[in-house]
Amino acid sequence: MTIADNLLEISRQIQASCERAGRAPDEVRLVAVSKKKPAADIDQAATAGQRLFGESYVQEFSDKFALVRQQVDWHF
Repeated sequence: MTIADNLLEISRQIQASCERAGRAPDEVRLVAVSKKKPAADIDQAATAGQRLFGESYVQEFSDKFALVRQQVDWHF
C-alpha cells in the first residue's frame, strides 16, 4: 500500500467512527506521526492531503524542515 492508500483508508475509518459516535468528521484532525520518517514520506503524505504532522525530536525536525517542500503544519 502507498502512503496515499493508507491515508484514504484511515479517512474512511475516521468517517465511520464519526458516524457511529454522531460526530461531524470535520471536527476530527488526524496528526500523522512523522518522527523517524524521511522528508520524502512527509511530502508524499502532504501531496495526498495530510497537512498536520507530529514530531518529537527538535534536532530531527530541524533537519527535515528545510527538506519538506509541501506546506504543512507541525506539532511537537
